[in-house]
Amino acid sequence: MRRIAYSMRATAPSTSVLQAADMQRLLLRTDVMDRCNELTDMLRQVSAGEMSPGDYADQKGSIKRRLPIVCFHASFTDQVVEGGDGSYRQVKGHRSRSAALPSGLAMYDVDGVTNALEIYNRDVRGREAELGIVVAHATPSHGLRLVFRIPHQFLQRVPLSHPDVLLPKPQLEAYGKTVIAPAQQWMARVLGHATFDESCQDLARCSYVVPWTYMFYLDAHELWDSTNADGSPLILRTTQDFYRWCISAQEGHGDVAGAMASYRPYEDIIMPKAEAVEEGRTPAETAGPQAAATPEASATPESSATPQASATPQPSAASSEATASSTTPT
Repeated sequence: MRRIAYSMRATAPSTSVLQAADMQRLLLRTDVMDRCNELTDMLRQVSAGEMSPGDYADQKGSIKRRLPIVCFHASFTDQVVEGGDGSYRQVKGHRSRSAALPSGLAMYDVDGVTNALEIYNRDVRGREAELGIVVAHATPSHGLRLVFRIPHQFLQRVPLSHPDVLLPKPQLEAYGKTVIAPAQQWMARVLGHATFDESCQDLARCSYVVPWTYMFYLDAHELWDSTNADGSPLILRTTQDFYRWCISAQEGHGDVAGAMASYRPYEDIIMPKAEAVEEGRTPAETAGPQAAATPEASATPESSATPQASATPQPSAASSEATASSTTPT
């Protein structure tokens, strides 16, 4: 089990440890779906000359600040902080490098790609175990995010005495450059990528939550020790897996009907149909086999075994982001 943090607001200084049920509810939130769709629509307007890059940058920050966040690099201890008036208060799970308890995971971002699913299918799919992938999803800013287990050769550079004990301050300060950055560079070499986002190194870096339709892969066993009914590790690999897993926690939580009403096929969100047609490809061909999968499609046997709610409307197609930030989200 990995201890990672989350918060309902990017601007909030306090965090909680993310549980599986929290993730299920976050992925289903209607506001998350709507805001991520809004971001991708704005990018499309910029490409079409209907919005200036400056206006996009201004509005993007405002929208992202209203999204929940996950900190894959760490969870955080409570910390006493000084207020602006000179008073002191205790902040629960204070999201700062000085309060970070490293999770042993690292984020790897590839930005500005036409179709994240194509890259995932080409470079990652089928190699998740080999690469230590724990989470994979598209981002609304046309990117691909991977979260992976940091290889031992990098972790041992700053060994933890205990998962609940803070590292000495100099080691915490250097952790990003000493451990996370080399691990990201290793991932880039293994995948054959010439460039990636090298700014995602801070222990307090956050990842904005995306809707379930953006998700490609999630190892729920690695994160929360979750298992299928037969005791096998729960790993979500298909649209059907994410759909069933999310709605299995729907009772009394979240606006599932609203989330279904806001649902849009992956290729409509990430890859404009006009661009696909221009290049002589259909949206389904552009997005790849996963994007065209429906909840009725057969799931990978070892990856799906959560209860299915028959009363919830079935979406017609599907297939993630959360842009990260250091102490200040971008």
